[in-house]
Amino acid sequence: MNKVLMAAAVTLLFAACKKDNKQSPQKQIDPPLATFKDSVSLNLDGTFYSYNDVDMIGTGNNQANLKVDSIDKTGHRYISNDPDTLQFYRLFSLKGKSGEISFAFFKRFATKQLIVSHEPIGYGVLMPTDEGDLFKAGTYGFPLDYSGINAHDGIAIALSKNIRLTSYDQTAPGYPVVVNADAQQKAQFKIINSQKETNGYLLEARFSMNLFEHDGTVHKVDNGYIKFRLDESPLGIFNF
Repeated sequence: MNKVLMAAAVTLLFAACKKDNKQSPQKQIDPPLATFKDSVSLNLDGTFYSYNDVDMIGTGNNQANLKVDSIDKTGHRYISNDPDTLQFYRLFSLKGKSGEISFAFFKRFATKQLIVSHEPIGYGVLMPTDEGDLFKAGTYGFPLDYSGINAHDGIAIALSKNIRLTSYDQTAPGYPVVVNADAQQKAQFKIINSQKETNGYLLEARFSMNLFEHDGTVHKVDNGYIKFRLDESPLGIFNF
């Protein structure tokens, strides 16, 4: 009986050793974000597009919280802005075989919170002391009034191929808008990875939204994905 128990114990010990010696399946580890090449991909109206060649990186200011004070008999609009607030934006664009795509990250700041840039290129731009708030991981919207009255913060996208499409209404301030107010209600730009570097940020994001022609015609974007290194030393002052 003891021999049987001993044999059973040896068998169990051997089985346990075999189990312990098994190697766990190796999880696939994605390469670090820093090794990725700058790129954008998306589906536009069901057709796949990609953009891989960096065209420009820029920065600048826009007036904020604009309002139409009056319209004279000739139709001229008299527009004023909030003197204590200024919009700061960072943008970049990439080219592909089908055209170009641009992204703007923008936020309004109290003018007294901004400092003057003394970079040789971009000299005179009023910048926040820390741009990090623009690139924090999280979900952002696509304000329709970008490049218009500038009363909101968020992300803007412009795409050029045979026509120019934007995530915002292209109508000038004071004129009837052509895009419905709820047109981007289900849209989102989600930064899923944001890494601070010595000279900028490494960003990874997913996005889906609508793009609009000048007359408000809608084009649907889904499965958008971007990887980009945004340098803190911009190439110049740009807008779109």
